[in-house]
Order: sequence, then structure tokens, then C-alpha cells
Amino acid sequence: MDQLPENVALETEDSFEAVVRAEVYRQILQAIDKLPEACATVFKLSYLNQMDNEQVANTLSISINTVKVQKNRAKKRLQDLLKNIYPLCCLFLP
Repeated sequence: MDQLPENVALETEDSFEAVVRAEVYRQILQAIDKLPEACATVFKLSYLNQMDNEQVANTLSISINTVKVQKNRAKKRLQDLLKNIYPLCCLFLP
């Protein structure tokens, strides 16, 4: 009885993956909250609400170019804030 039954091992792996995925999402959301307000708003509308640039621009009454600039700033800042968990993001996020 040195080994666990296969189904127990699979359940453990699934549980571990779920815990890691939840932690990665938690850290991503915390990083988004650390963005400057304008960047965070544009990022959330674009990626969490799945709006295109024109929809975001119309919603916020800003230009499409401003949306693009704010998205790029947000992505660069998030890249820096999340550099330590990037490998986990690659492994556990779809």
C-alpha cells in the first residue's frame, strides 16, 4: 500500500491546480487594483468586460487613441507587477 489509488492522486492534482489557479487570479486582480485609475478602468472594460476600443472610448468619452495608450500602459505595468508569477500564469491559465 505504498501508492495512493489513481483517482485519489488525480483529485489531489486537480485540487492543487485549482488552488494555484485561484492564487494566480487573486494576484492578477490585486495588480490591476494597483494600476492608476484611468489605466485600471480601461483595462477592466477592455479585458474583463470584453469591450473593443471603440466601445471603451464611447463609454468613457475619450478617444480611441487614449484607450490604446492606457491599455499599453496598463499591460506594461502589469507585466512588471506580475513578473514573479509569470511562469505560473503560463502553466495554469488558459
